[in-house]
Amino acid sequence: MENNTFEFVDFIRDEEECIQSLLQAFSQRKSSLSPEVRVLVALRFYAQGSYQMSVAQDLTLAVCQKSVSNCVHIVTEAIVTNLAHQWIQFPSDDEIPLIRAQFYEKYHIHGVVGCIDCTHIYIASVPDDPIHREYMYVNRKNEHSINVQLICDASCRNKNVNSKFPGSTHDSFIWKNSEIRNYLKDKYEEGTFKSWLLGDKGYPLEPFLMVPFQENEIQPHSKEENYNRIHKKTRSIIERVNGQLKGRFRCLIKHRILHYRPQFVSLITIACCVLHNMCKQANLADLDLHEELDIEYEKPIPINVNEEIGRGRNSFHRLGQQIRSQIVNQLR
Repeated sequence: MENNTFEFVDFIRDEEECIQSLLQAFSQRKSSLSPEVRVLVALRFYAQGSYQMSVAQDLTLAVCQKSVSNCVHIVTEAIVTNLAHQWIQFPSDDEIPLIRAQFYEKYHIHGVVGCIDCTHIYIASVPDDPIHREYMYVNRKNEHSINVQLICDASCRNKNVNSKFPGSTHDSFIWKNSEIRNYLKDKYEEGTFKSWLLGDKGYPLEPFLMVPFQENEIQPHSKEENYNRIHKKTRSIIERVNGQLKGRFRCLIKHRILHYRPQFVSLITIACCVLHNMCKQANLADLDLHEELDIEYEKPIPINVNEEIGRGRNSFHRLGQQIRSQIVNQLR
C-alpha cells in the first residue's frame, strides 16, 4: 500500500484541476504542513485503519497525533466538497450506451447500466442524541455500523454512493428513499430511460431495477435459471468493488472500527470512494480484500414480494416482470 500511496499522490499532482481544488481548500487553514504531507497523512490513515497514533509514529511522515486528526478531517472534507461531484457521477444520457455496451461485452446481457448493493461500514457505539439514537446503528449482527449503498459500472468505478443511513436500515428502504431511485423513476416515466440496474433479492423488482427470480419461481435447466446464473455473474462486480474498496482503504473494513460520529464516517466513506475511482483511472493495482482476509460478504435479506405489491407498487412490479421476461428470452 505504501508504494501505491506515493504513486497515487503523483497522480493527483499530475491532475492539475484536482490539486488546485485541494490547495484552495487547504489555504483557508494555516498550518506548517504542506498540502502534499496532509494528503499523505490522510491517505496513510485511510489505508491503515482507525488508529491515528500508528500514523503519527510513522517515521516517513513524523507528525503528532493531533496533526493526524486535523489532516484526516481537513482532507476528507476537502475531497468530499471539491472532488466528489466530479468523480462520482451517475452516467449521463450520452454515456449510457457505452456502459451498456461494456456490460454486454463482458457478460452478454442487454440493457445493464450498473450494479447495486449495500455494504456495512463498522463504527464505535453511538451516544444517544435527539437525532441519532444508538439503537438505529445496531445491525442484524448486533454490531454498530452505517449501511452504504453503492452503484458501480462495468469498470468497477463507483457511479453513486449513499452513506446516509444507519446499520439497522434494510437495503430496500435505502433504495426507496434514495435520490437516484427518484431520478431513475422520473426518467423512466418520461420514457427517456430504457436501461436497468442489477440488484440482489433484497431489492424490489422495478422497470429500472432487475432482480433474480425466487427459488420457487424457476425450474432446473430453464430460461429463468439461465437468467439467474448470468444475473449473479454480472452482479458479482459490485461485490468485487466492495472488496477492492476495503482492500485499499482498510479504515472501512470490519476489523478496523471507525471511532467517529456517523456523519463523519459517511464523509470518510465518500472520500474513499472518490479515491477508489481515481485509483481506477490511474491504473493502480487493485488490492482485493477477500483474497487477503477471511471476509464474510453480507447476505441479502429477501423482501416480501406480496407485501411490496400490497403497498400499491403492483404496477411497477408488473412492468418489471414484463421487462425481465423480455431479458430472459434474449439471453443465450
